[in-house]
Amino acid sequence: MEDILVVDHLTKQFGDFTAVDGISFRVAKGEIVGLLGPNGAGKTTTISMIMGFTLPTAGRVEVFGKEFATNRQEILARTNYASAYTKIPYRLTVWQYLFMFSLLYDVAKPKDKIRSLLKT
Repeated sequence: MEDILVVDHLTKQFGDFTAVDGISFRVAKGEIVGLLGPNGAGKTTTISMIMGFTLPTAGRVEVFGKEFATNRQEILARTNYASAYTKIPYRLTVWQYLFMFSLLYDVAKPKDKIRSLLKT
């Protein structure tokens, strides 16, 4: 079966502290995977690296058969991440909310894109 996610020796260090130490795994199309572990085990850091929110110290991530580091915008256009723990600033306008996510997902010409979305 086709792998939609390949994580290869992913590592994240913060100074002398190693938060994620060379994790490797594959997720096949149609497979459902969860990350389990105690607080501080590196689950959130791993997901942050997979989604490109945090740069790994070492290793690589491949999504849909493409290297994430060189295809970030294309991959993020096809994926999403939702967490119960994500803190979004309270009382954002619709425009501010869209702008925040346009920056997160590397949307080209975000202000123009938002204007076109809000006109429809």
